Parts: sequence; C-alpha cells; structure tokens
Amino acid sequence: MNKTLISIEELKQIALRKSAPGCEDVSAVGIYPVTDEAESNRSLQVKRAAEQLAEMVQGAGDFAENLREFGKNFTAEEMRILREHESIPQELFDKFLDIIFEMAARVFELGGLKPPPAKELPHTFVFHFTVCAFAHALQWNAMGGAEKPEKLVNDLVDVNIAAFATFFDGFMSTDARASATYKNASFLLKLLADHAPKH
Repeated sequence: MNKTLISIEELKQIALRKSAPGCEDVSAVGIYPVTDEAESNRSLQVKRAAEQLAEMVQGAGDFAENLREFGKNFTAEEMRILREHESIPQELFDKFLDIIFEMAARVFELGGLKPPPAKELPHTFVFHFTVCAFAHALQWNAMGGAEKPEKLVNDLVDVNIAAFATFFDGFMSTDARASATYKNASFLLKLLADHAPKH
C-alpha cells in the first residue's frame, strides 16, 4: 500500500483553512488512503460482530437465569432496602463484598487469568467489570429487569461500556439503567479502593 506524506502546514491548511498557532511543529504526518482491501476487512469485521451478537441473543436465556439465581442471594427485606434506596446495613455490605470477590475469582478463572495480589485487584479491568456486572444484577433483581433476549444482550454491552468508563471521567448515556449501573459501580469501587490492602 502506498503511503502519502503531508506536511503539518499543509494539513493545517486543509483542515483549518488558517494558521493554527500553538500546534506542535511536526515535519510530516502519514496519511493512508482507504483501499478495497481495507473496506473488505471492515465488512468482514461487521459481519463477525453481527454473528457474535446473534449468538449472544441465543444464549440470553441463560443470562436471565443467571440473574434470577443471583437474586436468590438476597432476602425480601434486603431487596426492599435496595428498592427504596435506604442506607445499606453493614451485614448487607459484607454480603456484597463476599459476592463481588467470588464473582471476580470466577471471571479470572474463566478467562484463564492469574488473579493479581490483593492490593492490585481493585485496579484491574476484570474487577471493574465484575463490580459493574454485580451492580447491574442487583438492580435487575431489585427493580425488575428486561426478559427479552435483545434487551438482555444490550444490558451486557452496557455493563462492559460502564466498566471501561470507570477508568475515565464519566459515563454519558441517556439510558437510565446503564447510567445507574455506572453510578452504583463507581460508588462501590471507591469504597472498595478505600478499604483495599495497601501492601
């Protein structure tokens, strides 16, 4: 594939149509044109992504069953506390911790990954994803959640995006459930980081 080089000054003229004071003085920027091969690769990636989402939709029944099973960890009174946004008693918070660490251990195991030392665990993507999945499952059971396979798959994608967002400055979404997952998970992650071993 041919590479076309363009000077930073030419790039400024094309993009800005004026000089741009303060830009770093770089001698050249590599510009790569879209080729038939690149377009073909993109089409293949889109097709594979669609196939994977279709498989996820087919397996969504198991996901719903797992969510219901998760809900059995909590009493009716605990669910009422969560629904009514009351203060979380220490006993319930301790239960949260036990379940989160069990879930994280299982995710590491399923991924064939070695868990890090305890002081590093709160800073791993696996742990952030686990806390987001926990927050979603808790909300799904306490407030009622979608049963449609397509919606459940969308929820799973939202959990993944929320997990990434916990490493950054925020989560922008008009989806109230996804935003709540991010907000609740961020709160839990802060508490867990504050109480994590320092050595």
